[in-house]
Amino acid sequence: MERGLVVRDPAVLERRALIRAVMCDIQVELNLKRFPPEWLALQELALDGLVELSEARGRGMARVTLPGRWLIRTIAAVFDPEQARRASGSRLL
Repeated sequence: MERGLVVRDPAVLERRALIRAVMCDIQVELNLKRFPPEWLALQELALDGLVELSEARGRGMARVTLPGRWLIRTIAAVFDPEQARRASGSRLL
């Protein structure tokens, strides 16, 4: 007997792939026209030295820096809409 939930929503699957890329490949490439709020959040993390950003032809690349690896879950959370809903006013400083 198997239990579980089958996710078929393309938006959810795409975001899971982005999170997986950050967590496993330590980098993620994304379409800047589809994810502008996420790109802005990554720019804030870049100011803190957690990611290095580059962009070309409407595509953005974010690479997690060595110090950023300590906070990889925070970086991956940029792509999780549930994290934004759960935020209670406090954030990582």
